[in-house]
Amino acid sequence: MLRDQRRLIRQRPKAAHLSSRIRIYRAPGGVTIKTLHLTELRTAINDLRAQRGHAAFSWQTSVTGLIKADPILEMRTALDQALEPPSPAYSAGLAQGHPILAIHIQELRNRVVAAWNTSSQIPRDGHANLSYDSATNRITTAGFAYDAAGNQVRALIPGSSNSQRFQYDAANRLANVRTEASVIIARYTYGDSNERLILEEAGVRTYYACDGSAEYTETGGSTTPQWSKTYIYLGARLLSTLTPNGSGQFVQYHHPDRLGTRLVTNAQDTTYFEQQTLPFGTALNESPPAGGTSGQTSRRFTTYDRSLNTGLDYALNRHYDPQQGRFTQVDPIGMDASDMTDPQTLNMYAYCGNDPVNSIDPDGLFFKKLFKAIWKVLKSKWFVIALTVALAVITIGSSAFGWQLARAVLMNIGGNTASTAILIPTGQSVATALGWVASGIQAALAVTSISFSASALLNKAVSFAAGIGTSQTLSVRSSRSRRHSRLESG
Repeated sequence: MLRDQRRLIRQRPKAAHLSSRIRIYRAPGGVTIKTLHLTELRTAINDLRAQRGHAAFSWQTSVTGLIKADPILEMRTALDQALEPPSPAYSAGLAQGHPILAIHIQELRNRVVAAWNTSSQIPRDGHANLSYDSATNRITTAGFAYDAAGNQVRALIPGSSNSQRFQYDAANRLANVRTEASVIIARYTYGDSNERLILEEAGVRTYYACDGSAEYTETGGSTTPQWSKTYIYLGARLLSTLTPNGSGQFVQYHHPDRLGTRLVTNAQDTTYFEQQTLPFGTALNESPPAGGTSGQTSRRFTTYDRSLNTGLDYALNRHYDPQQGRFTQVDPIGMDASDMTDPQTLNMYAYCGNDPVNSIDPDGLFFKKLFKAIWKVLKSKWFVIALTVALAVITIGSSAFGWQLARAVLMNIGGNTASTAILIPTGQSVATALGWVASGIQAALAVTSISFSASALLNKAVSFAAGIGTSQTLSVRSSRSRRHSRLESG
């Protein structure tokens, strides 16, 4: 039997890896035995049980004195409850009155270490290896293909080695997803925009109303849609969902982190579940925490709606593949989404400039980092000053032009210079007035036509400057003309 001399192992503090608790004992005869103190092994088993959502096991047997079969059998039971019985089975020879072999302890230790390492390993955030065309940024790995418009028409199924195919309608929107055998997995119907109206998957038709905040479903041959879910928002933030529950409603509350809904709770039975997502959208389907349940929602990554059948996220204006970490189509904005100072924006398939840690893309059009930069400009004091100047230019220009127009009309209908001067105070010259009006028009265009493109914003600024330059040039020419007239009359 394993006697006390084999348990002369000092207690070590709990470490991150179970291997740090190993102590090697060289048994008589030169046979090396790796064993783990039973108390430490019990602690490790309870740690694993907690990770898998099980309560701590209540140990009933003593581990003092001679080590008997009972504590080993008890640890097997505690471990099997968390991991299921092993295959192949445990080593034979463990029974009352029989010697306790080192393998009986070592195999328990090996199971704990293997299960802990497997459950603790963070999965890869997307495909392990993809190759790209440096000229088009399209994926060239086997299983992927694109059409002439840059739409992805074939891609590996997320989490699989098989491919699925995409078809698009005349408006360049994803119409259906098929298997390699041309079996339809999903079919989409849209309105006059990119807003999805109907989704057909797995024999269920889902109708989207109220900008996608309400869902109605039909199953099989039914032609009567039934309300299935309502999403409650505060601005762009999802607060809760309502689903039918007999004669009432089942309410779930969504608690987000920066990537989407992280925690879902409810007031009816006070249960909750957690869903974690890596930066590019890969789901971390971990075991539920202590006191929690298992569950997931379709809107787990930013504001996108994820399909369990295709693995794609509906991103309002195009679809996103979390395993690729990119969109399946180029940005509908086109090159207006690019910024020559940031080469990442030249990739029209990229998700938020390949910086998902600091940015999100809520609608598949443009990454939020640039929106924040533009909003910062709009709130800056210099923009406020520029806007004030522009409005002043428009007001002054309009007034000057109005004065000169009225004066010209009066003179044309028979008024002389003296009477006109009395009725209309002499303002600036017509040329100067027209120059101010031109400046005002350019200012209005620069202010009201600001686009989300940095180049367009620069063009407007140049136009505004050109307007001011035109005003100054006309004013100088007018001044020279008046001086020349005075010289001639003199």
